[in-house]
Amino acid sequence: MGCDQDGLTLPVHEFSHAGGACSITGGYVYRGLAIPALAGQYFFSDYCAGFIRSLHYDGKAISAVTDWSKQLSNVGKV
Repeated sequence: MGCDQDGLTLPVHEFSHAGGACSITGGYVYRGLAIPALAGQYFFSDYCAGFIRSLHYDGKAISAVTDWSKQLSNVGKV
C-alpha cells in the first residue's frame, strides 16, 4: 500500500546515506550575475557528510549534479 501523494510535491533528487550522509541542509538557487555559469544551479549540503553540491533542474529533469566540496574546502579559512 502506497502513500497518498495527492497535493504533494515529490523530491526531484535523492542521495544515499552511505558515507555518513544523514540530512540535506539548505538549498539555494544561484541567480547572481557574478558567475553566469552557475545561474540556475541549486546548491545544497549534507549536515553530517559536509559536502556541498549543486544540481540543475529544468522543471522536468536534472541535467547535472556537481560536487563542489574540494573547490570550496578553503573558503573562509584564514
